Amino acid sequence: NIFSTEVQTVTLVIDALVRALQDSQGEVQSNAIKCIEPFVASLEEAPLALLIDRISKAPLDAVVDPSICALALRQIVVSLPRPGNLGNSSWRRAQIAFTAIRRALLPRLVGTVSQDPSKPPTTMLAMDLVRRTDSNAADVLIEVAKCYGSMIQHYEHYRIMQLCLRAIETTNANQVVRKKAATVLSVLSKHYTQDLFSTLVSQVGQSLTRENLPHQTSKLYFSLLGTIARSNHEKFAQELPKVTTYAFAASFVKFG
Repeated sequence: NIFSTEVQTVTLVIDALVRALQDSQGEVQSNAIKCIEPFVASLEEAPLALLIDRISKAPLDAVVDPSICALALRQIVVSLPRPGNLGNSSWRRAQIAFTAIRRALLPRLVGTVSQDPSKPPTTMLAMDLVRRTDSNAADVLIEVAKCYGSMIQHYEHYRIMQLCLRAIETTNANQVVRKKAATVLSVLSKHYTQDLFSTLVSQVGQSLTRENLPHQTSKLYFSLLGTIARSNHEKFAQELPKVTTYAFAASFVKFG
């Protein structure tokens, strides 16, 4: 495997891939994405993290399709080994893959929107919320949740959860992004501890009981509760008294 020993060659290939993704011709971009799967299969952690970092930070000014970088990142995630595969070798490859994702991709996806309006958002998801766009960054996070949810640590789960709840609450954000944020929570909830699951239910319930909660936000929250109930029977059963209380309170606030 030449890519495991020739660092300069790997760097040159990464540079070429990033340039191809920024090309003005859609066919060139599509072919670049097709090259990702065989390329990442041969990479160790450091060059894989470099590839993710370069793509996620690529300037998009000249790109025909601004979602192309997110599509490339999604292709990287789905092409990598994931936990659950049999054999020590496969598990080691999955660890290498997620270490690179944790190091380079998660910080680009799940940072928070700056409290200072003069400072631009620094993460892909935060930029979508501010710009009211859908760059497909949420799709990348959904794939990370599906493929590596069991490897995400508690503090990372909590950080992702808070960002997704903020997205749902951002009523002027792109509606598709808000729905995708709810999907991320439903996928990751099966990996939550009972305490974190309880935190999610409590925050959703408290939001539902607010006066003047927009109808679309209320629908998203009730849909989320239904989804996590179906996929987390035992955890949800322990929260049922709390959920019932919140549901009645929400109905009282809405209908009096």
